[in-house]
Amino acid sequence: MRTNSQADKEIARPCWLLRLLQVAVTIGLIAYILYKVPLGDAWAITLEAEPRHLGLGLLSVLGAYLTFIFRWHVLLRPIGVTHSFLHTLGLGLIGIFYNSFMPSTLGGDAAKSYLVARGHEVRAPQVVASVVTDRVLGLVALLIMGFAVTFVISLPGIRKLLLAFVGVALVFFLLVILMARAARGKPGDHEEDSRRHWLGTVIEKATETAQALIHYRKYKLHLAAGIIISCVGILLAGLTFKLWCLAFGFDLSLAEGVAVTVAMSVVTMLPITVNGLGLAEGTNIVLLVAAGVGQPAALGIAVLQRVAVTLLGLLGGGLQLLPKPYRPTF
Repeated sequence: MRTNSQADKEIARPCWLLRLLQVAVTIGLIAYILYKVPLGDAWAITLEAEPRHLGLGLLSVLGAYLTFIFRWHVLLRPIGVTHSFLHTLGLGLIGIFYNSFMPSTLGGDAAKSYLVARGHEVRAPQVVASVVTDRVLGLVALLIMGFAVTFVISLPGIRKLLLAFVGVALVFFLLVILMARAARGKPGDHEEDSRRHWLGTVIEKATETAQALIHYRKYKLHLAAGIIISCVGILLAGLTFKLWCLAFGFDLSLAEGVAVTVAMSVVTMLPITVNGLGLAEGTNIVLLVAAGVGQPAALGIAVLQRVAVTLLGLLGGGLQLLPKPYRPTF
């Protein structure tokens, strides 16, 4: 009979192999991008970029992330978390820090959930429900904005990408709803074997997603507000790409900027690379080149986008070094 430690080792081995594969794909994508577009050319053209639009682009990135953090702030109200937006902002920046420097985009969600649950009389599942619903509303807004701009732009491949994603998303949510209904009335604890099996983990997470949505279904105004706020944030993110392009002397339309934002966000949801490294930059370059931007400028814009988000993450990391009374923890 296998011991628990032996079973854990058997599960950990493929996880490490998948992580190594993810790292290899990340390095390979970055190497391919630098092979196709020399970094020196991108650096040279970036030095000639117009500073005013670069500064406005940085402000637009900040505005987009402030909007997304405010969406989560709105969703915290129904579960009884009523601290100020400045406090939520601090927690959101800490989440960006973990997302930027941990090998998983879920690290920030876990950190935010832990800090909120520790400081309020709310159950951890309620906080997780707010984070999951926050992500789901962001996804819905991406699909809405993506389809809206496909009718006014000529960038190739966007509509097919979104149609494929919608199909997968609809199948996923259908399965989630069915699993949530099947789970009603059953004990909360799963059998040990199903907990350890990766398929059991996927089913468990999908069921949590369904339960989060079920919890928020009576807060329709908050859900509607979350989608509207998300759409505003996506517009700001699209404006960021427009401003980056203006800095390099190319006039990208706002609709095209939104399309690049949607495509990058959708593609980087796939856990192919570490934190979307290489995948986000490659998507940006392909779409910007298709819009008429030169390859060196497209690489420069992709790098600027990564640097801007990383700076926000570093700001979140710095918040944890503040004296305790000023730190966004409880």
